[in-house]
Amino acid sequence: LMNHGAWKDRLALEFDRCQTLNRQYSVALIDIDHFKTINDTYGHITGDNVLKQLSNTLCASLRQTDLAGRYGGDEFCVILPDTTLAQATEILERLRRTVHDHAHSALPDLKLSLSIGVAAHGAHQTDAAQWLHEADMALYDAKSAGRNQVTPARPSTKVCAHEGAALG
Repeated sequence: LMNHGAWKDRLALEFDRCQTLNRQYSVALIDIDHFKTINDTYGHITGDNVLKQLSNTLCASLRQTDLAGRYGGDEFCVILPDTTLAQATEILERLRRTVHDHAHSALPDLKLSLSIGVAAHGAHQTDAAQWLHEADMALYDAKSAGRNQVTPARPSTKVCAHEGAALG
């Protein structure tokens, strides 16, 4: 997997590609639910093994064209080229189910779950940071709604202050 810096650099490149070529891409942020509890209950070595296992599952479950990276802590990130929001949500739902249904090899009673936020590239986004922020807000919504789910970003309804003034 790419590290945080390499992935964010790639996100900026892919955002520019979407802008210039009018391509449909999606971006996702993935969080391991209750990871601190895993570390506190089973120890940091087990926590590290969980991170490695999820990294391997990402590589095995995603398409060859998808760009996965480590975002930080227990969070991962994925760029899904040539996907609509619905397609990306379906791909990530399969990943979520795979992780949830798979027993940890050393600790069969340890069940993992993922909260995933996903956002499609849109013309309203001015930069890659805004695109990523939409995925982050969708991740927050997934956690708030009970975790262990894939949540697509809500459609943006924001109007810039100067646009609102022109309408008024």
